[in-house]
Amino acid sequence: MAKKTEPTTGAAATPHMPTLKEGSTGLVVARLQNVLTNAAPGQWETTPGPIDEHFGPKTTKAVEAFRRFAGLKAIGVVDDDMWAAALPSLKSTLAATVGVDARPQLSAEP
Repeated sequence: MAKKTEPTTGAAATPHMPTLKEGSTGLVVARLQNVLTNAAPGQWETTPGPIDEHFGPKTTKAVEAFRRFAGLKAIGVVDDDMWAAALPSLKSTLAATVGVDARPQLSAEP
């Protein structure tokens, strides 16, 4: 039987999620954009615009807004702390909601 673990914060909670920033592309970016658009309407003040697999200026602003919502420093980077952030409306973390299976299609450099 698998051991049940509680969500934690920081790097230990999200060892397999990529760091995303402006210029990143791929399926993981599209999934992030989808969550930032649809997970909790009205909870953070902006959305990333179209779900297009491109981490551009609008996605940066949405990431900053989500980080403020989560009590994190409002930088435009999706790091381990942001992946570990809770999504109370989904009773999940951002990493679990986006899913690690998206990672292999990531292109982190512009």
